[in-house]
Amino acid sequence: MAKELPFRLLSSNIVASDEFVIAKGGIEAYYKDLYIKAKYLKYNKKNQVIEFFGGVEIIKGLSEYIKTKYLKLDISKDIYSLKPVFLKNKTTNIWFATKEIQVDQKKDYYVFDKATLSSCAPEDPEWKIYYSSGEYYNKSQWLVLYNARLHLFGIPIFYFPYIGFPLDTTRRSGLLKPKLGYSYKEGALYEQSIFIAPYKNW
Repeated sequence: MAKELPFRLLSSNIVASDEFVIAKGGIEAYYKDLYIKAKYLKYNKKNQVIEFFGGVEIIKGLSEYIKTKYLKLDISKDIYSLKPVFLKNKTTNIWFATKEIQVDQKKDYYVFDKATLSSCAPEDPEWKIYYSSGEYYNKSQWLVLYNARLHLFGIPIFYFPYIGFPLDTTRRSGLLKPKLGYSYKEGALYEQSIFIAPYKNW
């Protein structure tokens, strides 16, 4: 375990100099609510930037699992970026696949670029939403998508220039999970229910 670092580091091979800390093989790192595994790590002591390479896996808190090839964590600014990214929320089962995500740890705020979203099996999702960019506010669990296109069985169904919705399970008014299907007579089917909750108790 490397000592006198602003994060906890475990690895089978750690080399430290005045400027850098290099770790190779079996890397496990802990920073705030992030648990990170990777094949290679480079830490710049001067600018307090950690870079993780190769098979990077991240568990954030109790609900998020992230898989990426590259993670750059700026401790001085408390921000990090990942690319490419597969992120899954274990509470809602919603996953994101995107080229890059920027995360502000202080604001708990995510910025997505050219991403895909769904809650189906990632290997062959029945429905998914493509969007040009998006924002996720983790504290309020509110997701905002721009230029969103809903696809059902690979067929584009709806286009939303802008759409926002919560990912938490708090009781509130809003759209319920849509029902999707296909009929030989009618083609693609989309049914959208609306839930009205004027009060918290009913």
